[in-house]
Amino acid sequence: MFQGFEASWPHLIACKQSPDLIAPEQAYEDSMLKATVSIVDSLGKQVFAKRWPRLSVRWGIEFDDDPNAFVYRSEDGHVHVVLTSGACGLMAEVGAFVASDQWLVRYLYPLRFAQAPPRSFTTKHAGEAAQMLGLAALFGHELGHALDLHYVDAKSGRDRDAPLAEEISADGHAILAGLAIVDAWAFDLAQRGAHSETDFRRLGATLLVLANTVMDDLEFGASWNGAPDQTHPPGVQRLMAACVHLNDHFEKIDSGVGIDIFEDAIIALSAMGIYKGPVGGEAVELFFADYDPEVINRQYEVIKNMIDERRRSTEI
Repeated sequence: MFQGFEASWPHLIACKQSPDLIAPEQAYEDSMLKATVSIVDSLGKQVFAKRWPRLSVRWGIEFDDDPNAFVYRSEDGHVHVVLTSGACGLMAEVGAFVASDQWLVRYLYPLRFAQAPPRSFTTKHAGEAAQMLGLAALFGHELGHALDLHYVDAKSGRDRDAPLAEEISADGHAILAGLAIVDAWAFDLAQRGAHSETDFRRLGATLLVLANTVMDDLEFGASWNGAPDQTHPPGVQRLMAACVHLNDHFEKIDSGVGIDIFEDAIIALSAMGIYKGPVGGEAVELFFADYDPEVINRQYEVIKNMIDERRRSTEI
């Protein structure tokens, strides 16, 4: 079950977990927030409620310029997801960037596609898709924490890999949900005769990864072995994990697509001023130099054991 923005409001206020929640009438007075509410409510009913029917979800937005989101479980068992106004604004910025021609038309189309989509599919449409996919990934990440029983303490305690593993796992839930949206989006557009389904799938996957990466601090050379107080893995590791999911998803039709999309996302983030570092082949070389399969395997083992233990503890 997914409750929309307005229906969720009184319940979130009653929980008093976020003192700066934005009221529906306030959100509707702001064009960016109004668009965000429309997109997330639509995603909730058409995607999240169907993909994860066992979750009872409510959601809201709080005043906070810092791009972020969090999830908690209410006393009545509902999952509450709260996005910050800063995160909503950042996803709108991604959409506006994609709608311009400095990356999509001048770089991505000529490099990755035999021909650009026809005029019936405009950069405005692509920008709207980017904003929608960014919000889907952001929201899906928080729901991923709920699926992993993030709020249930493991009896055996937590080591330094635990919070990092939780974030990678939540990203996995978000990327896979986002790719399902991309597939449906591409199929619908292709049925209209606008372009090939494969090209739209690749474009959608690129927009998904770009929008999912804008909140990360991308710095090559950061250790993937978390410090005792580290709560999130390095941004490059999260981007790498997303690219692995892309490779698996596109394996039959486009092998190696993940690394291409990594390179394309880095170019876009550099153009947006979010990432300041090498691009192109040099970035790819640094990407592979950072890759640490031992750490990844250890983190996946940690989250698997933690989820198993959490599920056992909720059954007792």
